[in-house]
Amino acid sequence: MHRHLYCTGRLKYFIMFSLHTVTSVTCFYCHCQAAELLAAPWGPWTGMTWAWQPVPSHHPSQEPQALQTYQTDPTMRRMLTQLYFYIMPVFNVDGYHFSWTNDRFWRKTRSKNSRFPCHGVDANRNWKVKWCDEGASFHPCDDTYCGPYPESEPEVKAVAHFLRKHRKQIKAYLSFHAYAQMLLYPYSYKYATIPNFSCVESAAYNAVNALQSAYGVRYRYGPASSTLYVSSGSSMDWAYKNGIPYAFAFELRDTGHFGFLLPETLIKPTCTETMLAVKNITLHLLKKCH
Repeated sequence: MHRHLYCTGRLKYFIMFSLHTVTSVTCFYCHCQAAELLAAPWGPWTGMTWAWQPVPSHHPSQEPQALQTYQTDPTMRRMLTQLYFYIMPVFNVDGYHFSWTNDRFWRKTRSKNSRFPCHGVDANRNWKVKWCDEGASFHPCDDTYCGPYPESEPEVKAVAHFLRKHRKQIKAYLSFHAYAQMLLYPYSYKYATIPNFSCVESAAYNAVNALQSAYGVRYRYGPASSTLYVSSGSSMDWAYKNGIPYAFAFELRDTGHFGFLLPETLIKPTCTETMLAVKNITLHLLKKCH
């Protein structure tokens, strides 16, 4: 991926952070005519948070390939001239690597614990928003372990730092998970309506309809707490509480038949339909919603 060139310039990348066992995590970014639009809003996308979910890592990695349509697709051209895109294909790299070499259904990071013979923290319970409340565990050996303190994990700390630094310019945060066929928005940690509900709900409604137009796959959409389950310390809630007005979490295919072991033949269709939803959300960002 590092060698790909798109748009009128270059698909660039930088090393966001280093980890316990894997050298580094890469974040890609692309924007055409960057010299003219230095203040353009940004849209960070993060891929697989839990190690056992290979499909979410494929979707963000498809985005650089989608940029090849810049010259032929007016929608893509508009998106790339008015927005910056920051793409992190894999968020939990150490855990992902471990899931392919040791435990296929490993979920957490790979940080060590000095008091227990258990490794890792649930990277989507480690954010400083209602940390270790409902839907998270204090026990280091549980899959939903929230960590010893918020942002204890280098993965979370680095991304949180990046988002804090640029939050006034960031318009949307999208994360990708599996599985459930849902498009979720805040809140995860409580049953409540977000202040800009009408705008976010409209974006979600149009996105799932665009997604369904590809292969007829239906996604549910709504607040994470009532649509999926209550959980605390999630990246989506953190992004929203830190001033990013559009924060979404995709739960990709399927609804349980294959679960986390989605066949390879279904990965590309999943990426294709999800890209339609992402494009639709992006176009929504370019409109003024009140």
